[in-house]
Amino acid sequence: MKKILKILLFCILNILILNVSAQNVQVDKFGFQDKPLIFKISDDYPENTKVEWEFGDNNKETGREVIYRYNNLGQYNIKTKIQSKNFDEEINSEIKIVEKSGIFINNISDKQFKALDEFANINDFHLENLSNSTVKSSALKNLEIKSKIENLKLDNFNYIIVWSNNANDLDFIYGLDKEKKEKLREKNLIFITEDISNIYLQRKIDNLKFKNSLISGKEIIYDLIEIKKYESFLKYITQREYNFINLDKDLILKKPYLVFTLLTDSLIDSGLNPEILYIILLLPILFGFMSIANNIIGIRFLNKFSLITFVIGSIVGSIEIMLLFYLIAVIQALGNKVTIDKLNLLKIPKENFNLGLYITISLITLFILKYYKLIGGNQINSYAMSLIIGSFGIIHVFRQISQRKLLKNLKIISINLVSWIILAVYFGGNNLIIANNTEIKEKILSNPEIILIFILINVLAMIYSGLRVTEYITYKKIYENLEE
Repeated sequence: MKKILKILLFCILNILILNVSAQNVQVDKFGFQDKPLIFKISDDYPENTKVEWEFGDNNKETGREVIYRYNNLGQYNIKTKIQSKNFDEEINSEIKIVEKSGIFINNISDKQFKALDEFANINDFHLENLSNSTVKSSALKNLEIKSKIENLKLDNFNYIIVWSNNANDLDFIYGLDKEKKEKLREKNLIFITEDISNIYLQRKIDNLKFKNSLISGKEIIYDLIEIKKYESFLKYITQREYNFINLDKDLILKKPYLVFTLLTDSLIDSGLNPEILYIILLLPILFGFMSIANNIIGIRFLNKFSLITFVIGSIVGSIEIMLLFYLIAVIQALGNKVTIDKLNLLKIPKENFNLGLYITISLITLFILKYYKLIGGNQINSYAMSLIIGSFGIIHVFRQISQRKLLKNLKIISINLVSWIILAVYFGGNNLIIANNTEIKEKILSNPEIILIFILINVLAMIYSGLRVTEYITYKKIYENLEE
């Protein structure tokens, strides 16, 4: 009997010890047991359903850290469910409404947008899917964004949060009226992107002159709930070791080599038409190619007549197509230099043959561009007019090869140009003044440093030309001395 009592007493003591130890389970600083947790914020999901916020990357925090932060904000009715293999506990907590913010999204999937919508409801963010990812035209996007921004009461927002990988999605700001634009610039901008080191993006945002500007990776989306004051938010994400760029200082101090690009930005901000700036930036490129042709290859490409026709042709049509036409002329001229002996056997003037061949090649080129839908019908008309005007300047390239004076017989030229006009009318083009190629324009305007290369080419060509002149003068003096 005593043995049985001892065994029973031993069992009772063990049970008491186990109960005490169970009550003293280790908890972390957030008050949760050291067990894996699953977090969700909705009453619409059935029990034991795991819900994930699909922002692209896994949250760097643990589930309990998220819960802790939400549960300590207070004042907002939301039901938080905590689940694990060992316990299922439901907590009703109140979450505080943080400062009102605007969150504007671009180019994200429907799944991501739905997750962010839930996030926005919790934080009292205004969530606006400003542009569908299927919209590829920047102009259409900016019109859509502009119309939506104009309908919003910006006084309600302290933060503008843009999620996009395209800096041009901010161009809608330029289209707003002055009052709306100034109101928008009084906000704190947080630009979420996968390419935070993009120099063009940095200087574009810096140029917009928001109250504060922050560029960060998409992982920061998890911590936007911490936004109360910009300075404290900055300290918070610094502790979290996020990869971000804070444009609170003048960008020129961080990127001194961007003096030229920032200058072009300031010119546009001062009211300079981007079209005029585009042509200004293209001229060094044009002169660079001409310097190569004139000084290095040996083709006398640049003269007043060809330059004037180039400018007029660019205004009537487009500057890109004129560059293409002149490039065709240079290639053809190079071919002529190689086959000059055979050309001398021709009974017709070499200028006529060259011009006819040139227009034929240009026609085929335009057909190819239209076939691959790089130009439209109305553009062909404008480009035909460019070629008509440009042909008179391009004659100079062929004339200097054959060492003849300007053509007196213009019958063949006239026939070619008339045929061009008929073809242009056949294609139904009506607009003689069209927009320049936006892709090339955007690349040059966004990376104006490229003209420095062509300025260097011009300088080298001048030095090379100067050396040739010096060599010629020296040779002439030696020759004269020998004659004496």
